[in-house]
Amino acid sequence: MFNYLCDNVRCIDADTLEVDIDLGFGVWKRKEKLRLYGINAYEKKTVRGQEAMKFVTNLFTHADILEIVLDSRKDKDMFDKFGRYLAIVTINYKNGSSVMVNKLLLDKGFAVLYLIDTDEAMKLFS
Repeated sequence: MFNYLCDNVRCIDADTLEVDIDLGFGVWKRKEKLRLYGINAYEKKTVRGQEAMKFVTNLFTHADILEIVLDSRKDKDMFDKFGRYLAIVTINYKNGSSVMVNKLLLDKGFAVLYLIDTDEAMKLFS
């Protein structure tokens, strides 16, 4: 697994983001598309999808530090079928609190589990 800091978040929909990824040593990967791993949010053309996208956009507007985890283990796919990185996204706040966006969308009812087994979901999202 690799952890990276990100900046300039743009929500494409509630479970797809476009971000600039800080690779370290002044090297950035710009406008990289990420798919939130393990969840499927409502489509943005639906009312629930619009609510979810508004919720996610608001989260990132107030984020102090955005961290993503990319899992590159050989037994896991790192990309979805559209070439987006599958990512676990965490927002860290200056007050020391943090939130895993993937889990929060599940908890708030804006998404459902997607393409992961129950055991893995329990490890990630419990």
